[in-house]
Amino acid sequence: MQENYELVQKGFRILHPIMASFVCSKMKLVYGKNWWDEVLYVLNDPKDLPVLGDYNDLVDSLDIANCLRIIDREWNEVFKTVLTINSRTWAKELMGIRNSVAHIGQQDLGQDDAERALDTMTRLCKSFSEKGASEIRELYSQIRKKADVLSFLENSIGPVSIDMPIQNVKPLTETSSRKRNLLNLVGTEAVQKTTLTR
Repeated sequence: MQENYELVQKGFRILHPIMASFVCSKMKLVYGKNWWDEVLYVLNDPKDLPVLGDYNDLVDSLDIANCLRIIDREWNEVFKTVLTINSRTWAKELMGIRNSVAHIGQQDLGQDDAERALDTMTRLCKSFSEKGASEIRELYSQIRKKADVLSFLENSIGPVSIDMPIQNVKPLTETSSRKRNLLNLVGTEAVQKTTLTR
């Protein structure tokens, strides 16, 4: 299961349209009618973006990675006066997280990485939208609750010990172990019932 991965992806889906709108509005404010030409220039004329289009279509064409790149590459010209330096750091960190998530395969993200990703998204999103930041913070809370439950269970169970005298157990030979089924050994010296649960 990829529960952490899915929550981080949801976070990116919340952040993306808010950030794309913010980035484009600030680029347009600084560069006027030539703002899209500047976007294409800064992104090294990417082939996956349209050359022309109406404003909303152009905003929608920017993916999360391009938004993060624009914030970093246009920092001095556009974003330095409207964002804190921490926002630039968070954008760079999210670029690394986005790359990891994009190439993760079938594994899940680790608990710490997922928490860090959503916390960073919340902090950056708060620069553009308190409502969006609140939605991402809710995803972070879900991941934290899961971690708290797991931690509680690990601390509640404690160490497990087996009080069975090893010397009384007859070793199984290779040939006899192939013929024996462990279920047949329940109640014998080899396998005894315990008070432990799964």
